[in-house]
Amino acid sequence: MIGKKKSFWYFRIRVYDYVQGKNIDVYRSGFNTKKEASEAAHEYAKSFEPKTEQYSINSTFDDVYNEYLEIRKKKIKITAYYNELPTLNKHILSFFTGIKIRQISKQLFDRWIKEMTTKKLSISYKNQILNTLKQIAVLVRRRYKMDLQLIEEEPLFRSDEYKDNEKKIYTLEQAQKLIDATDDVFIEHYSL
Repeated sequence: MIGKKKSFWYFRIRVYDYVQGKNIDVYRSGFNTKKEASEAAHEYAKSFEPKTEQYSINSTFDDVYNEYLEIRKKKIKITAYYNELPTLNKHILSFFTGIKIRQISKQLFDRWIKEMTTKKLSISYKNQILNTLKQIAVLVRRRYKMDLQLIEEEPLFRSDEYKDNEKKIYTLEQAQKLIDATDDVFIEHYSL
């Protein structure tokens, strides 16, 4: 499809990626004439080469991370994207940078989880970061045909602070004293 948006022409075509086994939508814009857009679409379709298995095997986490960011940038507001970027770089990319996808093991992922648990972040914030990593793992599975199910199936972080509190068990006498004491305080406070 060739079209015009404002003062520029664009093309939108679909090419079949036999490695992924599906059609891929391709959109490019910024052409000055309809002819330029048409020629660019034809050239792209003619020269399209799907990612080979070798490319997938040698891909690093950085490659997938950047691909994820490109997708994310299109889905959310640009200000939200730039606000979350430093967090993702600090807590995800800094740990996995330079590592090939096929080298992400259970031991490596467990080290990341352990590092995250020691950080002084809220549980909900840690879970947001973990959910982003899970989305990246889904991208790896879909686009690179590699399994990072260990990340996808990781349970969310949870707070154990309530487990530390011991349950207090009162005798009937102690419970009655507690009730009487609170009644006395209530009566004194509201009888004034």
